[in-house]
Amino acid sequence: MHYQRAKHRAHPERMRRNNKRYHEKHRLSFMLKEAKRRAKKLGVDFNLTVSDIVFPTHCPVLGIPLSTIINMANRDTAPSLDRTIPEFGYVKGNVQVISFRANRIKNDATFEEIEKLHAWMLKQKSLIQ
Repeated sequence: MHYQRAKHRAHPERMRRNNKRYHEKHRLSFMLKEAKRRAKKLGVDFNLTVSDIVFPTHCPVLGIPLSTIINMANRDTAPSLDRTIPEFGYVKGNVQVISFRANRIKNDATFEEIEKLHAWMLKQKSLIQ
């Protein structure tokens, strides 16, 4: 039996905890890996590195604190990589980290959330032009 498999079977809770810590420590790398996968699937450009991503403490759209520990209970506060102009793809200057909730807000938002999103989008539009 493979050593890691035996170790995992002997200490499953410890291995889950260690895997979770590793994932949290390398969050940006995992975000980029997933973004690269999505870019390929969508047929859009990708040229990002970890140094291109700014990881804020709060969501710039909704102002909520971004969580570093991700689970289903706090999924809305999870960091999410957003393309400002989707057609441009995952390229430098076109992505930023916002909350998962802000990225999903178009589907089931409240009026107050839409107002916040609208104000933020107007600000972003003025920065691009």
